[in-house]
Amino acid sequence: MKDADRIRSCLRERFAEAEAKGLSVVCVKAGDVHKQLGLVHQVPNVVQVMKQFLSEAHRDFIAKQPPSGQGSDVIYVFRLPRPYTLNRISITSPSWTT
Repeated sequence: MKDADRIRSCLRERFAEAEAKGLSVVCVKAGDVHKQLGLVHQVPNVVQVMKQFLSEAHRDFIAKQPPSGQGSDVIYVFRLPRPYTLNRISITSPSWTT
């Protein structure tokens, strides 16, 4: 599995765990993901993948970020629930279609 896929999987697992606890947000620090996965010199890759998960529609936001936009201290806040499942991306139906 590629590092980017491992990072995506890690983020989805964090979202699922937080959702299962009934949380409405989850804060993710790039350095924590990097360390959890045992990556070496891949913090920019972690930050890039985290950025892909940011959604204006969900009002996600960046809580902490150095001027460079990179670094292990970058923290993103993701709103829950996310519009996909843990194992595969599947967009949920808008509320007006149900």
